[in-house]
Amino acid sequence: MKVKELDKKLLDTFRADEPTIQELRNIAKNLGVKLKRNMNKKEILKAVRKEIKRLEDSLNQQVEEVSDYKKLPKNPQKPPKSNESKELPQKYGKDKFKLMPVNPHWVYVYWNFSEKSRKKLKKLSKNSNIAIRIIKKSKEDQEAEKKVIETDLKLDQNGNTYFHLPKDNSTYIAFLGVEDKKG
Repeated sequence: MKVKELDKKLLDTFRADEPTIQELRNIAKNLGVKLKRNMNKKEILKAVRKEIKRLEDSLNQQVEEVSDYKKLPKNPQKPPKSNESKELPQKYGKDKFKLMPVNPHWVYVYWNFSEKSRKKLKKLSKNSNIAIRIIKKSKEDQEAEKKVIETDLKLDQNGNTYFHLPKDNSTYIAFLGVEDKKG
């Protein structure tokens, strides 16, 4: 590819008539050929011709490699279908309840219950609700926990929700449970 980078004028000079030693040194420099100070014109000419031949051979080899690509079949095989086109499953069959902080005032909660767990929770909650309760834990008084946020869950589906926390830089605890008439 270095041949393309050379000045056309230099290559024309090299091919047309007998270049001067200074022109040969310039061509060698552009080709990346390292020369010794004491090299004469004949040695420089030999080194430059050798490098040009090497570059032309490598260029011909690259042209052959590119022409091999044209020999591909006209009807190439279709690539296998990827998993990206498939939809995500609605249920994974595992129990999962995660609470993740979004920023100091918001948390994200998501859940996924197996059928077995759903049936157990439905039995427990015949006359009551399944709820997520988030409680602020007081640092001064361990007993002084106060209810902050509560929401009901629909067990028919997996879900997620966001909760706004009223105070930042506080400790909160999340509970998942059955809320009866007593609370």
